[in-house]
Amino acid sequence: MAGPRNILLVGFMASGKTEAGRALARLTGWPLVDTDAEIVSRAGRTIHQIFQEEGEPVFRALEAKVVQELCAGSGQIISAGGGAFVDPDNRARILAGGLVFCLSARPETIHRRI
Repeated sequence: MAGPRNILLVGFMASGKTEAGRALARLTGWPLVDTDAEIVSRAGRTIHQIFQEEGEPVFRALEAKVVQELCAGSGQIISAGGGAFVDPDNRARILAGGLVFCLSARPETIHRRI
């Protein structure tokens, strides 16, 4: 039986996607790719700057492109930004991209982390 093409982590910000992704990357030997970090790398600006200078629609378009490209690949741990899974097209790509885990945390834990 073949394993998943990718392992994808979704959930609200500060729900533990990065830490879980690092642990999975160590266990599998697969690289961890964070969609938000990929957007920052490609845009040459922080997410805050993208929102401030061009608005949320531009950020979401960049996010959709990154999600599409990453989900088409294989052998990766993909940590999707907190809002990525809300978009129906992104959600469909993520669900088709491999084994998906939705992480959650108690509100007080999220508050402490951010």
